[in-house]
Amino acid sequence: MKKQIGTITIKEGDVRDRLYECAAWYTRIELEPGTYPVYGIYEKYGYAYREEVRDKWYLKWVSYSVPGTIVEDNFQSLFCGNPVGKSYDRTQNAGKADTWHASGIYPFAVAKAILDGESSIVLDPGFKAVPVPFQYDGQDKVTYDIVEV
Repeated sequence: MKKQIGTITIKEGDVRDRLYECAAWYTRIELEPGTYPVYGIYEKYGYAYREEVRDKWYLKWVSYSVPGTIVEDNFQSLFCGNPVGKSYDRTQNAGKADTWHASGIYPFAVAKAILDGESSIVLDPGFKAVPVPFQYDGQDKVTYDIVEV
């Protein structure tokens, strides 16, 4: 299940890289400034979980998409990391419209960034970033979560 949980504000000059299977390949995209929806991707706990949480929805991922323009890309043919064949023109797709997708972001990472003031994501009024204290090996620890309020 997908549900809007907030928004992200993108400022002028924000450039992101989309990476690919080959570590050297990328598309560099300048994002369009503005405010865009942030979604929570929910899943249901299945039968492998404790009875008290079984069949309940939980926030598994956070995602958002932002339109932009390709600045450059690099899909040079490589052999053992070395360029082979015809030289690749990194600006051949510059100026074309594209979309940068942020998906598979862990909710605890978003919650911590929000609480630390290091995120441009603002949660909708029905959601809140919270610390979640717990103990591990007799030591007090903390993680973070985004919860509905």
